[in-house]
Amino acid sequence: MNNKEYQREYFQKNKEKLRIKSREWAENNRPKARAMSKATQQKVKKLVLTYYSNSKIVCACCGEKEEKFLTIDHINNNGAEERRKIKKGGGAGFYFWLKLNGFPEGYQVLCFNCNLAKSLYGKCPHKN
Repeated sequence: MNNKEYQREYFQKNKEKLRIKSREWAENNRPKARAMSKATQQKVKKLVLTYYSNSKIVCACCGEKEEKFLTIDHINNNGAEERRKIKKGGGAGFYFWLKLNGFPEGYQVLCFNCNLAKSLYGKCPHKN
């Protein structure tokens, strides 16, 4: 048995004990736990943006490159319906869901301005 298999088996046998220990550590080390969580969220967001923009992290509409302004857009405008179905809101939970589900089709990278304009007006003013 290799180390990874051993760790998986150990976790399965001691799942609840390890979760309790993890929660206790996080409560006793709040600033560090928050920083680690934020770093993981940013890493996953970058991975998702990279995937859905074909390795060039950029808004598919206007060309914005600042990652802080970019988000994932539901190409078919079915975001609310999908969030109800998968029981995930937006943000980090949704990025993790995309990763865990093998980057399903139907998404693109847009900046928040283009995404909001598409939502409110049906298309972005850049498309005129």
